[in-house]
Amino acid sequence: MPFCQTKCLYCAFYQQASRQQAEDAYVEALLKEIAHDAKLEQIRTATIDSVFFGGGTPTSLSPANAGRLLAAVREQFHLAPDAEVTMEGRVHDLVPEKIEAWLVGGVNRISLGVQSFDTALRRRVGRIDAREEVLRRLALLRREDVTIIADLIYGLPGQDLASWLADIRTLAEADVDGMDLYQLNIFPGSDLEKALRTGRVLACADLAGQADLYLAARDQLLAEGTERLSFFHWRRRRLSVWLRRRRQFRRPKLYAAEGTFCLSADGIPRRKAHHDDGASAGRARAAPLRQPGQRPGEGLRRFPPPDDARFAARGARICAMRPFTCRMSGRRSKDGC
Repeated sequence: MPFCQTKCLYCAFYQQASRQQAEDAYVEALLKEIAHDAKLEQIRTATIDSVFFGGGTPTSLSPANAGRLLAAVREQFHLAPDAEVTMEGRVHDLVPEKIEAWLVGGVNRISLGVQSFDTALRRRVGRIDAREEVLRRLALLRREDVTIIADLIYGLPGQDLASWLADIRTLAEADVDGMDLYQLNIFPGSDLEKALRTGRVLACADLAGQADLYLAARDQLLAEGTERLSFFHWRRRRLSVWLRRRRQFRRPKLYAAEGTFCLSADGIPRRKAHHDDGASAGRARAAPLRQPGQRPGEGLRRFPPPDDARFAARGARICAMRPFTCRMSGRRSKDGC
């Protein structure tokens, strides 16, 4: 869903401003694309384990449009009885009428871009709600039988170790089921890079500082008994369907993408199809998921299950870009701290 009400300073994803007319037109085009792709043999004969609505901000959709898309997915695709259906979005959209539409439509996992609970820091990068409002809305969602994942970013402008660890502690207060910790990326020519260059925002942590922030969070989460699933992903409880199935990812998996700027198993990026009203849909024509003569599984992404060795390698990578002594652990980067 390429729609956002506001553009966050750090965001480099494709997006459009939220307008109801554009949203309606986009959803109509997307419904046609789903109906078309559902007839492809590889999709028609497949059992779908996981559905993910990403963005942009999928939760910005009106309840009616969200309901239409969710219904189309259920009707057009063969979903597994315990399929995981994820709606990605922002805390500001956690209102009763939208939550009801998601749950009625089969959503059982909601991933929210909190990024930080610190009000001043949130406002600095373009987030809408203050800390108290974020916690209030999360508490509203907590009443429902749904898995809640919160994303946090480390290295944001003006973020120090104290405020970062306060964010980590607040995750427990918010009672989320899991969390994703992402390193801030500053892309050349981005809004954030321009703001930093002109001094409009406070400085961001350098690579060593980001490593310290990650390691401090890692140590605190492990001390609390939080389980690390990958370099980015952590869980406190509620083993989700997607995580249970990671053991099965040794064999090739089919990834079917619908909508603007998505990628699917064929590796072909979605091209924007512009309509008269300015809305954008995905590919004008669905590319084949398997080329003529290609054997089943060829060309499909392989998703190997995580293991401790890969975790260690990923954890060391951030420290290994150049030698330094980690201020939190006291270990050299060569130790893979």
